[in-house]
Amino acid sequence: MFHQVRKDNVAKFLRDANTFVISSHDAIEHSAPHIYLSALPFSAKDSLIYKKFFGCCSGIIAVNPFGTDRLGSRLTLRLTGLENNIDKVVYFPDGRQIVSGSTEGVIRFWDARTGEETIPPLHSPSSIHSLLLAKDGRRIIAGMGDGTVNVWSLNAGHVTLLQQLHGHPGPI
Repeated sequence: MFHQVRKDNVAKFLRDANTFVISSHDAIEHSAPHIYLSALPFSAKDSLIYKKFFGCCSGIIAVNPFGTDRLGSRLTLRLTGLENNIDKVVYFPDGRQIVSGSTEGVIRFWDARTGEETIPPLHSPSSIHSLLLAKDGRRIIAGMGDGTVNVWSLNAGHVTLLQQLHGHPGPI
């Protein structure tokens, strides 16, 4: 018995498949069985991919992911469990990382796909009032609550303070 497949359903299934592959790229790249063992339990429970394949496999763990969620039709990433108030967020030019700044003076680096921290956080004695990335993604500039401007260099996962500029009477 053949079922007529509507184009809308095929398009939605392919969009879900694309989202699934993008969000689980690392596991899939290393081993095909990881598609089912590692990636599928973390996919959105309302996606067609999850609904189609989860029941076909036995012994897969059930996971209630807190990092990824669906908002409308877009996959979003929620960075949770932090003790700092993040109020500055900037994407790296390549879209693969995020840098965040907090009122407590902490700058963190995140993988934009997984939500994992990629570089140990930077701690400053002053709050971060503004945050900017250079177009090449190799410099981070922060306007601080104490009136200074800090310029850091990013090189192969290492962060080095290049300059601390003084002269402003108040927060930048």
